[in-house]
Amino acid sequence: MKKGLLFLAVFMLNLPIFANQDLLQLGHDYYYGQNGKEQSYIEAVKWYRYAAENGNAKAQNYLGNCYYHGDGVTQSYTEAVKWYRYGAEGGNALAQCNLGNCYYHGIGVTQSYTEAVKWYYSGAEGGNAQAQCNLGTCYYNGIGVTQSYIEAVKWYRYGAEGDNALAQNYLGDCYYNGIGVTQSYIEAVKWYRKSAEGNNSDSQYKLAKCYDKGEGVSLDYAEAAKWYQKAAEGGHLEAQYEIAYCYSYAWGVTEDYKLAVAWFQTAADRGYVDAQYELAKCYDNGWGVTKDWETAFNWFLVAANQGHMKAQYSVGYSYEYGEGTSIDYYEAAKWYNLAAQQGHAKSQYRLGMLYYLGMGVATDFDMAFKLFTDAAQQGNAAAMNQLGDCYYYGQGTSVNTATAIEWYRKAADEGNEEAIKKLNELEN
Repeated sequence: MKKGLLFLAVFMLNLPIFANQDLLQLGHDYYYGQNGKEQSYIEAVKWYRYAAENGNAKAQNYLGNCYYHGDGVTQSYTEAVKWYRYGAEGGNALAQCNLGNCYYHGIGVTQSYTEAVKWYYSGAEGGNAQAQCNLGTCYYNGIGVTQSYIEAVKWYRYGAEGDNALAQNYLGDCYYNGIGVTQSYIEAVKWYRKSAEGNNSDSQYKLAKCYDKGEGVSLDYAEAAKWYQKAAEGGHLEAQYEIAYCYSYAWGVTEDYKLAVAWFQTAADRGYVDAQYELAKCYDNGWGVTKDWETAFNWFLVAANQGHMKAQYSVGYSYEYGEGTSIDYYEAAKWYNLAAQQGHAKSQYRLGMLYYLGMGVATDFDMAFKLFTDAAQQGNAAAMNQLGDCYYYGQGTSVNTATAIEWYRKAADEGNEEAIKKLNELEN
């Protein structure tokens, strides 16, 4: 008799728990449209709420998610936080992580890093890999806790071993840079690869870079291109530029200018300045597209306005020779000057010529001489030849035939035909 009563008591005690799990599963079935249920956020919310109000911490977290995203209910961060809190206080590690996120970003609550860390710690102790990763980031940056790379690595490792791709990526970074651990490209690659295989596009890009440089792995451009491609397809901006570059220069893949242009265009449209410059070059030369100097000029100008040195030179050149725009020597001098100030040798030479000839600027042999000297010292053969002229004719400097011949010879050694001709005339 006593055994029968004990069995009945235990059965009745556990019945609500089983019922709650069934309610939670019904919520999932409607949320994802599975197990014969037609997808319906409204129905999902109904069943999540039944389970949540009956104390199911998992359901409380999922109901919080519905309020957070506005799935099946009017979007409300305040309600989301309310249900995350119920779930967090009920010991659900994912709810603890989500509540930590709300405090970290000040969403639905007053922003507090201290509270964020408190809940991340609870979730991390409960085994939630994302909470472990987030706690690691707090230690890495000293947010809400005393900064400690060693603690950061510890929590990143927990998250990484829990298959969290972001934690694996960050742990890879720590090994790559020797932060909180002994520097090791091999360990960095190991964790980047795990993260990359978990579809983390940032790790896919970093793994590609390791193959590109032979860091922690054998140099392998084909593998680099493979991972650049995966990262690019995942929306990684730098990877979109890199895979375009690979297709443009047959770097680990078969040369394909059309694919190069497509990826340069994608990255350029997102504001990546190097891609804007390379796309302009494609239009300028007719690589993978019909040659179009006007379109090339427009992209050069976009990149130049962001301070891209070579693009500034190309804009200056376009204005000087009327390629894609009207000839305007004043504008040419302006853009050459911007690039020259960044040390661009061709721009220094071209700007020197404008000063030498008085085109777009007042004739100034002293300025021309200075610019020719700057460019020549960087190995620009045309500037070497022109510097020879300055010394030969005493323009911007004193006449010095011997020095003129020295510069002509340097230019000639670089293959400058004008300098070769002048040397022949002077020496014969």
